[in-house]
Amino acid sequence: MKTPQEKRRHARVALFQEYLLELDGKHYKGFTGNISLGGAYLHNITPPLPQDKLTKTGRITLDLEGTTIRMSCQIVFIGTGEIPKLEGVGVAFLGTDPRVMKKLQDFLLKKI
Repeated sequence: MKTPQEKRRHARVALFQEYLLELDGKHYKGFTGNISLGGAYLHNITPPLPQDKLTKTGRITLDLEGTTIRMSCQIVFIGTGEIPKLEGVGVAFLGTDPRVMKKLQDFLLKKI
């Protein structure tokens, strides 16, 4: 019996890091639940992100313990609370600068 293949290309690291999301001229903040080289899961998003923001693009700023990185991102998931523990927002990083990705990779490797 075949099992569904994992669609993620990058391993996720469970991290509670502060973020600021800029989307459509508004600011949202909170803490991540996990981060990978491909994106992040955002917990505690304040104010809550409306469902109509799904697929929108914005900018995310992550505080990585003394190093701040800023990247373009796309909203790929908005949890509604119908599934327990999935009330956050998933973002995919877009067109990231190789220098920024190196900083993120170095940070994640220290956390594994």
